[in-house]
Amino acid sequence: MEPKYSRSDRITLWGSCFASELADYLEQDLYPVTRSPFGILYNPLSIARGLTRILEGEEPCGEELFCHEGAWHSFMHHGSFSSEEREDALARMQAAFRAGREGLLSSKLLVLTLGTAYVYTTKEGEVVNNCHKLPASAFERRRVSVDEVVAALEPVLTELLTQCPDLRVLLTVSPIPHYADGAHESRLSKSTLLLAVDELTRSPRVDYFPSYEIMQDELRDYRFYREDYAHPSAEAVAYIMLRFRETYLTRETIPEWEKLKKLLQHRPLTDSEAKRREHYRRLLERLEAFAQKHPHPYLQSEITRLKNHIIA
Repeated sequence: MEPKYSRSDRITLWGSCFASELADYLEQDLYPVTRSPFGILYNPLSIARGLTRILEGEEPCGEELFCHEGAWHSFMHHGSFSSEEREDALARMQAAFRAGREGLLSSKLLVLTLGTAYVYTTKEGEVVNNCHKLPASAFERRRVSVDEVVAALEPVLTELLTQCPDLRVLLTVSPIPHYADGAHESRLSKSTLLLAVDELTRSPRVDYFPSYEIMQDELRDYRFYREDYAHPSAEAVAYIMLRFRETYLTRETIPEWEKLKKLLQHRPLTDSEAKRREHYRRLLERLEAFAQKHPHPYLQSEITRLKNHIIA
C-alpha cells in the first residue's frame, strides 16, 4: 500500500509545467508545498543537475548570468527569474535556492515530473534548462538515451534518500506531448522517459504515478484537451489530481475551507459597486479569521487579492 500524506507533511514538486499544476492544486488545498528553485525543468538531466546543486549547496552565482535582449538570464533558470537588473535576478535566484533547499530537505515526498528526453547543449557541452530565445545556432539538440537518464538521476536520488531518511520520491511523466518536436519524436521522447522511470523505480522508496497513462488511456477523448489538442483541459487536470489524491493523500478535509474556497471562486452578481465591495469585505473578514487558525502562504495571497478587489 502506498503511504498517505497529510497537511503536516511537506511535498516538494520539480519538473515540467504539470508539476506546477499539481503544486497549485496542493497549495489551494492548504498542503505545505515547495517548488523548484530553478522554475520549470523539462528534461531529466537538468533536474538531476538541480538536485545535485541542492545537495552540494551550490548557490547561483554571478558568473552564471548572461545578458541577452536587455535582460539577465541563467541557463539553469526559467525565464521568470530573468530581470533587466543583474543583481535583482541573482538575488531572486539565490533566495529561491535557499528556500527550495530548506523545503526539499524537510519534505516527506518529492514529486519529479519528467517532460521531455530532448536536451539542448551549448557548444561547450553544457546542458541548458532554458535557451532564453538565443539563436538555435548557439545550441545542439539531441534525444538522450534511457541509460543517460538513469545514469544522471539514479546517483543523486540515492544520495538524496540517504540524507533524507523520511523522504520518498514519486516519479511521473508529463501527459503533455511536445508536438513542436513532431508527433513521432514526441512519442519516442515519452517512451524513453517511461523506460528510464521503470529502471529508477526498482530502487527502494522510489515510486511511479501514471499521469501520462491516465491521460492517454482513460481520457482519450479530445474533449479532455484544450484548444491546442495538446494540453489537458481543466477537467482532465482535475481528474488526474483526484486520482493523485485517492492514492497519496489522506482523506482529511477542512469543511470551513471548502466553503470559503467556493466563495473565493464566486464572482458577486451585482452591478452595484457598493454591494460588490461589501461582499469582498465580509469574505475578507472570514478569510483572515480562518488564516489565523490555519496559516498558509496561499491564504495570504488570497487575502491580498481580496484587498485589491476592495480598493479597486
